[in-house]
Amino acid sequence: MSVEHRFAIIPTHNRPDHLRNCVDAIKDQVERVVIIDNASTPPVHGLPGVIIRNPQQPPNLSALWNQGLEAVEIMARFLGHEAWDVAILNDDALPYEGWMERVCAGIRGTTALAGCTMPGLGAQVVHGPGSGHHLGTRVTGWAFVLRGETGVRFDEQFQWWCGDDDISAYARNNGGLVMVP
Repeated sequence: MSVEHRFAIIPTHNRPDHLRNCVDAIKDQVERVVIIDNASTPPVHGLPGVIIRNPQQPPNLSALWNQGLEAVEIMARFLGHEAWDVAILNDDALPYEGWMERVCAGIRGTTALAGCTMPGLGAQVVHGPGSGHHLGTRVTGWAFVLRGETGVRFDEQFQWWCGDDDISAYARNNGGLVMVP
């Protein structure tokens, strides 16, 4: 199943040059970019996409990701989308041209709930419940994609560390985690 409705969520705090480079790298690969500005001084402005300001300090990264996922779900449903993909990107990530297509094809060509690219991987791999938990069976935390219409959210008890580990375990146990070369 091919899905062409794609979004990106980018949390950021006081890194305007990194953020601009990330937005420039992903904006043509997605329908909309959602920037979660976590108390940047000055506030983020002048970039394409939706900018949501969140003043919480210290930050709860899982909550920021969830805020972005909620915004994307509202937009996707308003636009009448039945299925969509959501990239979660660190503000210093630089997804290469075609990155989103590659990861989304891996997700949509399987039952996977989440996906990412994995350097050095020879062929696509889908990790399921029996895959175990180690570095080779978790999303690359700086750049990964979720199957948006599933409504998956991050456990906000993981405020800074382990949210990506937890979502990896959830994905492996609920459809799979696909890694593409």
